[in-house]
Amino acid sequence: MRKKLSISYASFGVPAPFDPSFALVTSPLPFLPPLVLGAVRGLLALYTLITAVVILGLDSAVYNSGPSYLSYFTSLSYIGLCAYFWASSVQTIAFARAVRNLRSVQDDTDAGNRGQKKTERDLRVEHVDTERRIYYPLQKWPRPLQLMHVLLYTSIVVYPIIVTIVFWALLSSPQTLMGTYNAWANISRHILNSAFAVFEITCTNVPPLPWSHIGPVFIVIALYLGVAYITRATQGFYTYSFLDPGSHPGRVAAYIFGIAVGYCIVFAVVKGIITLRCRLARRRWESKEDAGRPGAPEALDEWEEVDHPQRSSRV
Repeated sequence: MRKKLSISYASFGVPAPFDPSFALVTSPLPFLPPLVLGAVRGLLALYTLITAVVILGLDSAVYNSGPSYLSYFTSLSYIGLCAYFWASSVQTIAFARAVRNLRSVQDDTDAGNRGQKKTERDLRVEHVDTERRIYYPLQKWPRPLQLMHVLLYTSIVVYPIIVTIVFWALLSSPQTLMGTYNAWANISRHILNSAFAVFEITCTNVPPLPWSHIGPVFIVIALYLGVAYITRATQGFYTYSFLDPGSHPGRVAAYIFGIAVGYCIVFAVVKGIITLRCRLARRRWESKEDAGRPGAPEALDEWEEVDHPQRSSRV
């Protein structure tokens, strides 16, 4: 009997239990333990927030362009980047605290039981107790919120790279880096945005992007076209010059098609880099005695399974 294809949470990278190896809150790098990783994510969250607020404030008070701030895909994707770093930093720091608290309890227990030989049953109980105590809040949240988090991750490792490529290839000019404010604003939103994405791609244990994400994340880009043309109708200008049909509407279609193809390429390249990073990290962990501790890379196919018929839920 043929197996029916179905859309499940697991097929979108939200298995049950969620993130059992704590990949979303750990790093394969030895100098980035959870607490440090959480702090770095927090600093990036603070920087992106300050950048967004300062640019919005100056656009509104000085350049009189505040009403059009949210009309630009650059601004929307940067806000998404900021939101992700705030969310991930909170989850990572919560995980680091859980690990620290458990170690404190274990140290106290070991001190009290020093000299007593542990039975096999005692070791099993300790293992189960450890699994129950170490977790971060997102693991206990409803599955729709878990799905939103992993989709947000996919967007922040893909959108910034597309924004950077499109800006420097089509939109930049000799005035782009003229003046302190212009240089800082454009570097922050069109260079550092991709640097922050590369940090998440290469320096964390987050598994490869599921192919199922390619559709939903692209839909957001497609819907943005509506925002661009609504802006044209209500505010009288095109947010991006290549969206102006003018006397060559076919050129706009070509640009849109090119961005769609570019999106698919960027998605595939990012997925490939993360897959390579996971494989390299797995080899490193397999050569370590502590390969079983929290943060060890999970199997690559866990995020790519089509269905888990025994435990999946419909989206």
